[in-house]
Amino acid sequence: AEQRRSYIKSGLIYGIICGAGFLFLVQLVLTLLLGSAALMFGAKVSSLIVGLIVALIKGGIKGGMIGLWIGYTCGGDTQGLLAGAAIGAAYALITGLIAGFGAFVIIPMVWMALLGGIFGFIVGKMVEGSIGGI
Repeated sequence: AEQRRSYIKSGLIYGIICGAGFLFLVQLVLTLLLGSAALMFGAKVSSLIVGLIVALIKGGIKGGMIGLWIGYTCGGDTQGLLAGAAIGAAYALITGLIAGFGAFVIIPMVWMALLGGIFGFIVGKMVEGSIGGI
């Protein structure tokens, strides 16, 4: 039971850190690429900063969910890919339906499943590495 708690804790920590960092970097790159165009159209710098902070929070939450699942299943390639893909697709489905994408929600679901699967693989490897170190 103590070892299981250690795996879950490792998964949660790695997931939050990696998820927040990953989404923050993606948001930062998009902001830098589109920032000059956005500023030309009157977007404020403060709204870009708020967007980066929101990316940190959302990434941490999604990464934490993936990390918890991977930590619970004790890492590994398959668990990480499945956890990331499932949570990514579910997240895209829920947000897509709330936003009213309708039938077009399949596109973000596929993208989020792919990105989530890759991300879950990375977190799974990190959890697996921490398990090997125990």
